[in-house]
Amino acid sequence: MKKTNQYIKRRKHLSQALAPQSIAIARAAHYTFRNADVENEWRQDSTFDYLTGINEAEAILIISNISGETRSIIFCQTKDPKIEVWEGARIGTKAMCAEYQMDEAYELKELDEKMPNLLTDCKQIYFDFGDDSPFDQQIFNWIKQIKKQSRIGKQAPQSLHFLNPLVSAMRLYKDDQEQALMREAGRISVIAHKKAMLYAQTQNNEAQIAAKLEYTMRQEGGERCAFGSIVASGANACTLHYRANNQPYDDNSLMLIDAGTEYQGYASDITTTFPTGGKFNDAQKAIYQAVLTTHQAVLSQCKVGQNFDTLHQLSCHHICEQLVNLDILQGDIEKLLEEKSYLPYYMHRIGHWIGRDVHDVGSYREGEIWQPLEAGMALTIEPGIYILPNENVDKKWWNIGVRIEDTILITKNDYENLTAGLPRTIEEIETYLNTN
Repeated sequence: MKKTNQYIKRRKHLSQALAPQSIAIARAAHYTFRNADVENEWRQDSTFDYLTGINEAEAILIISNISGETRSIIFCQTKDPKIEVWEGARIGTKAMCAEYQMDEAYELKELDEKMPNLLTDCKQIYFDFGDDSPFDQQIFNWIKQIKKQSRIGKQAPQSLHFLNPLVSAMRLYKDDQEQALMREAGRISVIAHKKAMLYAQTQNNEAQIAAKLEYTMRQEGGERCAFGSIVASGANACTLHYRANNQPYDDNSLMLIDAGTEYQGYASDITTTFPTGGKFNDAQKAIYQAVLTTHQAVLSQCKVGQNFDTLHQLSCHHICEQLVNLDILQGDIEKLLEEKSYLPYYMHRIGHWIGRDVHDVGSYREGEIWQPLEAGMALTIEPGIYILPNENVDKKWWNIGVRIEDTILITKNDYENLTAGLPRTIEEIETYLNTN
């Protein structure tokens, strides 16, 4: 019941954020198909899960703030033994009220009958329009039905608003339970990365390492990968969203693994870069150290009051400085920064929010004001340097790609690295790879 109470509190919090006489609508995820009648893996919609904890497709949640009272109403699939023998048990309306503390529960087939009454005299609707066109039209049809009854005093909603900004503002702050789940996701992901690092020393194809990585995540209790794993050797590491994970490599390569598990709906995100032969060569070592120096400098500034832009600008300054030290860039650092001369080698931002989604919801900036970091926020820190063949760069640097990434929780006085425990320095990595 403690966990259920958490969802009740969230729904009440959301209700209080709605304008008076308003209703919010959130949809569970649909089933989708990969091809023919083969379904994609189903995962619950993050917002719906955050507000209900219900792991069932197609349901529709209504949160109302009418006359100052919060009510949670759900429409769900019908209990049907003939279908459930194929698809698994359904929750049903009785359990929705008894176990998930809904105030009212109806079957989906009652939706068109009930919704016009629920929306009558409601002034505003909050829903993420544009994500599901057929359902958008269904809402508009309910409004039209109410408008047709205006002569008998029924009033239709007068304005429509996106729900996402309200829920995103809530999800940006992770409570104690969420932090614990993210901590476990981090623990599992660290184990998977460490095993993959060792396995890569005895294998010769990215696919083998991807298999080991993802097997370990599941073996340790992860539900699924939080995103498509990147296992990139050699030049492939210079492709930021490399997905093939199927190329051979040799003992002279660097391997970049960007992967994390999802645990009870919460993501982890780590990038590890290491030599497949157990030792960095001089060029690899220099680029790796440049990225590690940047990573450590940015981590030291992950604290309350900072913001993503200050962290990113700090990373750009350090990357630029390191590239000048390596003679990959030449000139005055401040001018190089102004001209963004680092962009061919460091083309992404320093990180992103993380939580239920690996690229989690939450505003980064309102107008010209960047969102300051506050206790309970979680983000990634992931500087990198990527050097594709370039006539302006010495060939010894070509096809070296390095990224170092951790999942970070902002605390009251500092930060907590939720993915700590990986060998990170050159000495730590080489020792780990050669003594295990």
